[in-house]
Amino acid sequence: MLAFALLSAILLSSAPAATDDCLAPQEDGSTFPICFDPGRGLELGAGAAWTPRTTTGAGEGVTLELRAAILLRSGRESHSKRGSLWFFEQRLLTVVAQPFPVLQDFELTAYEGTFRRHLREGFILVPAARPLRLPFPFDVALHAQVGTVERRVFDGPGVRIGVGSAALMIDPIRSTSGRLRLSFGPAMRYDLRTDGTVWVHEISPFTGARLEAVAETDDGWWAARIEGEGGWSAIPGQGAFLHGRAVARLERLVLAVNDQPVWIQAEVRAAYRDAGPYRRTELSGSLALVMRAFQ
Repeated sequence: MLAFALLSAILLSSAPAATDDCLAPQEDGSTFPICFDPGRGLELGAGAAWTPRTTTGAGEGVTLELRAAILLRSGRESHSKRGSLWFFEQRLLTVVAQPFPVLQDFELTAYEGTFRRHLREGFILVPAARPLRLPFPFDVALHAQVGTVERRVFDGPGVRIGVGSAALMIDPIRSTSGRLRLSFGPAMRYDLRTDGTVWVHEISPFTGARLEAVAETDDGWWAARIEGEGGWSAIPGQGAFLHGRAVARLERLVLAVNDQPVWIQAEVRAAYRDAGPYRRTELSGSLALVMRAFQ
């Protein structure tokens, strides 16, 4: 009960105040909300996932997929510089599970977040004898992900551990809200993979790149997102290899139960030498209903 109360307090403390455009009137004079945020709340989802056939001959078919995560999103003015805005988008304890025995798959990510800073007039300072101020028409964003564990039971005894990744990105759209952005830039990551016997270290020291594209309507009824990351990773003593992965997601609000919104979510996932503990190349997807409660 204490953990549930703490979670509710965190989510509610980051919720913005409703505007008149987001409140629909009733005959008795009261109102009810019609705008929702797909980037905030306690996420609970269930649907069908299509899993491809692996090189071991296992895994092809459709199965149940369950999702859960804590989503936090906020924006505020910088405490140190007026006219500078910070936008935060975070996911905590993200769990994706396919529980049925034939196609079992479990993935947990402890933390993932994107932080973007917006200046009304971006600039680059050149510290010369006479300092120069040059226009810089981009926002700056930072993405970080820590602590991913992936166990694809249907694919063999292996495990993938995403120790951490980070990307420093620029955003030419420079939106003054958190509902529209296009960020890209160099990325680094460190992964561990094992086939159940031997552990392999994979290091990408800023030899990769990351892309994030997000577009949402003001009322939150529609949301689209594309995320991709790839590049070269080195295995000590074995050389380097090229890899990549991408996710495309489209959501549409279908209803709200006691002000708790539910979206239908279609997702397509692609990987090139990067899926699971054995670095599979594959295409998969899912169709699910997702509730994000306690907004």
